[in-house]
Formats: sequence, C-alpha cells, structure tokens
Amino acid sequence: MLVGRRLWLTYDPGESSEVQPTKPCIVAKRGEGVKCRRELMGRGALNVERLRSNVVARSDLAPRSALDVQPSTSLQMSRTLAILFLVCSVPVCILGGLRLRTNMEDVLQWLPDKSPERAIYDEFIREFGTDDFVVVSWPGCTEADPRVPRFAELLIERDQPGYFRAAVSGPELIERLGDRAKLDRDEVIARFRGFYFGVDNELTCIMVGLTELGMQNRKSSITLLEQVAGDVFGASETNIAIAGYPAVGAYGDEIIRTSVLGLLGPCAVLTMLIAWGSIRNSWLALGLLIVSGLAAGLSTAVVTLTGQLWGGLTTVIPALAFLMSLSGSVHLVNYARSCDEANFARQVFRIGWRPCLFSAITTAIGLLSLSNSDFPAVRSFGLNGAAGVIIALVCQLLLIPHLLASLRHIVRQQRDPRWQDPLFDWVVRWQSALTVGGIVVSLLLGLGILRLTANLEVERAFRRSAPVMQDIAWLEEALGPIEQTELIVRFDNPRPELIALRMELVREMEDRIRAAPQVRGTLSMAHFLPDAPGGTGLQLALSRRLFAGAIERARGGMGNSEYLTVTEDHESWRISVRVPFLGTSDFGALARDVRAAAQEVVATAPEDYQISLSYTGLSHVYNTTQEAVVSDLFANFGLAFVVICPLMMLILRSVKWGLVAMLPNLFPTLLAFGGMGLIQYPIDIGIAMTASVALGIAVDDTTHFLVRLQELAGSGPRSLSVLQRAFHQCSRAMLQTTLIAGVGLGTFCAGELSAMVRFAAVLVLLLVIALLCDLFLLPALLLRLGLVTHDLSVELTAVEPVDPKGR
Repeated sequence: MLVGRRLWLTYDPGESSEVQPTKPCIVAKRGEGVKCRRELMGRGALNVERLRSNVVARSDLAPRSALDVQPSTSLQMSRTLAILFLVCSVPVCILGGLRLRTNMEDVLQWLPDKSPERAIYDEFIREFGTDDFVVVSWPGCTEADPRVPRFAELLIERDQPGYFRAAVSGPELIERLGDRAKLDRDEVIARFRGFYFGVDNELTCIMVGLTELGMQNRKSSITLLEQVAGDVFGASETNIAIAGYPAVGAYGDEIIRTSVLGLLGPCAVLTMLIAWGSIRNSWLALGLLIVSGLAAGLSTAVVTLTGQLWGGLTTVIPALAFLMSLSGSVHLVNYARSCDEANFARQVFRIGWRPCLFSAITTAIGLLSLSNSDFPAVRSFGLNGAAGVIIALVCQLLLIPHLLASLRHIVRQQRDPRWQDPLFDWVVRWQSALTVGGIVVSLLLGLGILRLTANLEVERAFRRSAPVMQDIAWLEEALGPIEQTELIVRFDNPRPELIALRMELVREMEDRIRAAPQVRGTLSMAHFLPDAPGGTGLQLALSRRLFAGAIERARGGMGNSEYLTVTEDHESWRISVRVPFLGTSDFGALARDVRAAAQEVVATAPEDYQISLSYTGLSHVYNTTQEAVVSDLFANFGLAFVVICPLMMLILRSVKWGLVAMLPNLFPTLLAFGGMGLIQYPIDIGIAMTASVALGIAVDDTTHFLVRLQELAGSGPRSLSVLQRAFHQCSRAMLQTTLIAGVGLGTFCAGELSAMVRFAAVLVLLLVIALLCDLFLLPALLLRLGLVTHDLSVELTAVEPVDPKGR
C-alpha cells in the first residue's frame, strides 16, 4: 500500500510455497529506486529480479498526487464520450448491415487495371462487346427436346433489364444456317461440334451471350436464368448444368453470402472461448465480445454506407477488425492487472494508449500498402482493412478502460502463468544459438522466394466438389471445353470486294491454330458463311465471282456482330479459341502457339494486306497476370516495410532499435514464402496479400513489447531485469492474441471458397511464426546486440521496515 512516497512490500506465501523470506522488504523513495536485501531459504530460490519487477511495476503505477485519487473532469468526459459512442454506433452497425451488397461476380476486380493486357482486353470489349457467355444443357438435351427452343425464347422474353444479347440453341443454328448459308444439318454439326453440339452429335445446348450490363450484374443475370429454367423444367429438375464465368462468379457471390458470412459467427464464438479461457471470467469475456463485435459492425458499415460493394476478400475485414479489437483489448487487460484501485480507467488508458496507438498505426500501414496494388480488389481490401483497424483502436481506447474499471476486482485477481520464468531463462541461456539459428534458417529458406510462382486459374478458387465445378466437368466431357481466349485479326483499309479472300485467310488461320497441342476448337464468322464454290475453268471463275459478290453484299449485315466488326478504315475478325476449363493449362505456351500459327498465315498473305494480330480474352488476361501477382507481392511488402521501419525508429526513438524491431517481423515472410518457393507451391492474389497483412499484424505484438520495455526502463539502463518484466507483462498477451487471431482466422479454413481458405491458412502460419520470433528471437537479439545489458548485480540494500500504520 502507498505511504507517502514509500511502499510496504508483503509476501504472499500462496504464490510460491517453496520460498520463505526472513525479513520484510522495504522500498525506498521513488526517485532513489528500489533497494532491498532478502535472505532466501528452501530448496527453490525466489527470483529476485521477478520480485523487483513486481515492486517497481507497482511503484510506477501509483498515483503521483492527491489530485489523481479523485475522479477528474477529463475522466468524466471520457466516460460520457464512451457512452455516446456506444449509443450512436449501434444504429450505424445495423444500417450498414442492411445495406450490404456483394460483387463477387465482378471478375474485373481481380484483374490489373494498368497492364498492357488489360488495355488490349478493354479495346476488344469496346469493339465486340463482352466475351461473357453461359452454356446451358442437361442430359437428353437434343434437337427433339421441345424444352430447348422454349427455354431460349422465354429467356429473351423475360430479359427486361437487357442482360442477354442472344440465346442460341443448336437446333436454331441448324435452321438459320440452312436458310442463309445453305448448309445441311451434318455440315452445321461438324462446324460447331464442341460449341453447340456434343461429341456424340446428339447432345446440344443453349449458348447465352451477355451484354455489358449483364457482365456487370452477373449474379442478377444467373438468377434470371435460373428462374426461367425453373419455369421451363419445373422445380423437380435438378440435372440442369449451367457453366461459364458468369455462373462461376454468381456461385462465388452466393458462397460469400452463405458460407463465408456464416463463418463470422463461429469465428466470434471460438475467439471468445479462447478469450474466456485466458481471462477466466464470463462477464469480462462478454464485454470484450461486445466491444469487438461493435468494431466489426462499424468496419462493415464503412464499406456499405460509402456505396462500395462487398466482394472477394473484403469479407475478411469485419473478422480482421474483430480480431484486432479483441487482441488489443487483451493487451489492455494484462496491463490493467498491475493498476491500483484509484482512477483505474485512467491508469489503464495511460499505460495502454501508446502501444495500442502505435501498433494500430503499423497495422494500418501494412494494409494501406496494398492500396498501391494494380488489382482493384486488393486496393479495396487494403483501404477498408486499414479503416477497420482504426475503428478497432477507437473502440479499444474509448470503451475498454471503462469496462475494465467496472470489473477491476476481477482483473486484478489474475496471476501470471508459471511458464514465463522458465521460458525466459531458456531464451537467455540460448540467446546466441537462437540469434544465429534464426538468421541462418531465414536466409536459407528466404532464397526460395526467388523461385516463387503464381497461379490464378479460376478453378483454384473453389473446391472440385462445388456444384458449379461439377456442372463444368460434365459439360466439358459431354459437350466440349468452355475456357475461351480470343485472337483478333485486323485488316486495315480493306477492299470490300475482297472479303471472300479474307474469309479464306481466317479459315486457314483456324486450321493452323486447331493443330496446337492445347487447342480443342475454334469459332469465327467464317463458320457462319458458306464454303467457296468448287469447279474448274470458266465455271469456277464465275462461281467465285458470284460468291464474292454475295459475301460483299452481306458484309454490311454481318458487320458489327459478335464475330466481325466493320468500320470505314478497318475490318476485324474474331477467332475464339477453346481450351479446357478444368485441369492445368499453360496459357503462356497457348498464346505463343496461337500467335505463331496465325503469323504463318499472315506471312503468306498478299503484300498489300495490312494485317495486325492481337491476342486477348478474359481467361488470357486473368492467367497472364501471374507475374504481376509476384511483383505486386514484393512491391506491397517492400512499401509496407519501408514505411513501417522508419515509423518504428520514431516510436522507439532509435535507429538501431527500429531496425532490430523489424527483424522478427521480416523473418515470417522469409520463412513462409521462401518455403512455398522451395516446394514450388503457387501463390494467388489472396496468398500474396498475406505478406503485407501479416507484417502489419505481427508488428502489433512487437510494438507492445518494445514500447513497454522502454517505459519500464524509463531513463535508466535497459537491464535484464527490465527485459524480464516486459516479457512478463507482454508475453502472456502475445500468446493470447495469436491464439485468438489464429483460431478466428482458422475458422475460414472450413469455407467452400478455396481462395479464402488459402488466405486464412497462410496468414495463420505467418502469425504463428511471428509469435515464435517475438517470444524467442526478439529477446535474444536484444541481448546479443547489446541493447539490453546482461548485468544482474542490481544493488539491493536492506533498510529497516516501515510500518504503514505507524507501529
């Protein structure tokens, strides 16, 4: 208890039955430090440094004046502000949840918007419209099935918003080309096998093309299509296969709404069980749950109330805000265990605001570094994630101190775990081995980063057992591949009367392209036109002249269609190249093969033909951005490191301390990503994002530990005893926060969205490695680099006991 500026230290035999002090310990004046001498008996010796740390911790937290004992005006204002914040936040959370709209179906958010490939694709969209399509079929879908034309007609009839540009079935194609191109049934089937007809020449399908509006609203488009299917086939029909990128995107949107959002509840429950297991009090755990849930709700409202759509990894943001708020609150709980009764909330705030603020800033910077990405989805996640971290900080500092003050008797009863002293002693004993071993292992595994590869294939985002993947598998086996890329053949200043020759040139290109190893079929406007007439002599010449005239007259009608565009100065032919959606495709080799085949034909064209080629398509752009993902990883992580490192130097008021603080947070990325490079495990956008996110989160514990270390040392030397006290106060919270974050993020590993599973799993791995680095490597580095002295001979001088009651 406090007596003027002295402390009366008593010994609690319940804390360690093996120690029996021979005389009381007296603490001298605050400014003169702690001077105490004890004689110890028994087979276990009480750790003097631990005793000293407890005494000094108490003295540092004691009120400095009589004014601190009475509730201050600022404290009352803080309490009022906390109540107002709580009252106003609840309706904001409710309103934000009601306005939640998703956009997982927008594939363009996963494409870089600043790459040359994206520019070519955008030009293709402007010229031909979208390359988005949906294939609909079912067992027994043949020419004789009356539901085939009924479905196509009803879909266009119901399409009031304008989502679909056409719905063409195999039977309709046979009828149309029989009238216009004079092609018989067998010729039509042969030309369009793998597109409109199956390998058995019997199975057919309905090919539904989307407009730009339909592409932007894939979920609504597929919903309308499913409603029409329900009217045509009845609710009992479950064998309808719907495939294509719109169907994949709509399914992903549904997964977010049901599976991923449904995991937020288990995430909250499991993390609170961990918190309750650490705190051992239901009321305190419930209070932390409410505050953290408030942070999650506000972070959701930031996205929805600003008019943004909810998609992809944005779903992790409320979970991230929840975990950050809960983790910071656990640190405050551990700080509060040493506070005195008087002005409890103010003391908690005074101790915790600096490490909480600095850790939130570093975490937010790690997330903000993602705003430098070329991928819109990554930028959105970074900006909104940083906002969620700041919201979590506000909730911590405004609400948690008052919550702890109302439960201060419960908080102060908690004791230190017994594992801290043996662990700290072990780290001190093996500091050299830990330092050298950690650096060597990190460098060796870090070399694997040079071998990192990326894989952005869409099918990797879902489990193979997913219904949409099953539909694709059946259609590709029965009908043909549905993955599609595009070759655009442009003729500048073409002569209209020579269109027949250009058509033959395009057909020759298709023949060469179909010979490429990965190609399973091609489709162009040439498929919809009749073959050039045969014959010999004058009859051949006359027939070809008549044929060319007919094609030239039809040129105006064919122009500006989905496979041919005609302007005053150029004519563009589109060749769609089909490859399997499922399985592994080398899109780089595919692009080279297609270009090479087309160039061979261009080389044989007349010299006055001005021909240019461009290769694009959604699949091509999506898969050729793999190098961009790896470079994006390094750029974002480097930016986060470059910004956070000087900030740590500023926070710790030392260049050397700032550099040392960053080492334990650099090692997790070297170990995890280096390991993935060594085993050749491909990364995707979600995995690439984890490096910057983990850096920001991992720095959180490091910041708490080092800031507390410097505060405990004050203006004195940073001795081993001070390091031990900081380790005592922070290691428990570091372990608890990692458990909370790890278990909370681990719940997303049970989701159906494989991309989310990989994101969560790698992030948990990085956080576990960061915890090990903070517990073992960081103290060892501080000792080996001389930032903490090894001198244990702290002078403890005995003075006569002072009875606090004056006896």
